Amino acid sequence: MLHKTKGIFFQKINYSESSLIVRIYTRKFGLQSYLLKGARKKRSRMQSNVLQHLVLLDMEVYHRENANLQKIKEFGISRHFVEIPYSIRKSAIAMFLNEVLIKSIKEEEANTSLFEFLENALVFLDNTQEKVTNFHLIFLLQLTRFLGFYPHNNFSRQTPYFDMSEGRFISSMRHPQVMDESKSLWLSRLMKGSLENMDQLQLPHEQHTGLMKKILDYYTLHLPGFSKVKSMEVLQAVFL
Repeated sequence: MLHKTKGIFFQKINYSESSLIVRIYTRKFGLQSYLLKGARKKRSRMQSNVLQHLVLLDMEVYHRENANLQKIKEFGISRHFVEIPYSIRKSAIAMFLNEVLIKSIKEEEANTSLFEFLENALVFLDNTQEKVTNFHLIFLLQLTRFLGFYPHNNFSRQTPYFDMSEGRFISSMRHPQVMDESKSLWLSRLMKGSLENMDQLQLPHEQHTGLMKKILDYYTLHLPGFSKVKSMEVLQAVFL
């Protein structure tokens, strides 16, 4: 059956000499894999070169329940990014988030709230003229709401340490999976923030990388199979 849906491009994999398999997070069906026959041919009507990190798509697709591979009738860019492809920092963030999303989202079912969060965040990243240093930190924290392990922000003088295994703040550093007091404080502040006011959070540079690593450790603890995010090194180099 033919359906119209929006999509966010995640990944493409070469398949045979002329075809591609693309993974797209769709508004209507969640994460899906699509076979693009002949997409690697020079004269293909499928313009696969437009499929870059997290590009937003309008799609017409054939969908069969429980099929491993779906088919696309046609697709096009629903919104052309103005800054993400050309800003070093924004493109590095998009590449990093793309890898995190590939490792995090597996559900082949609709989640309209998650799709809208991703779409709105990407449009905001493209449009904003504010500093984007904290964007990915706040994004990662907000994403955990949809993944089911958003931290409980009970930070206080009595509970100044964040326990990553329990997802809440506790009174002492009981084991290695507890953040130190400084990182815990900044984590709490980031949780109170939003993408719209991210520039108001003056996170010290020396805390930035360490906190990002800890947030990814938090993902590893709560998402089975979540592996090392290789593009983090590129992101770190860009924000030095």
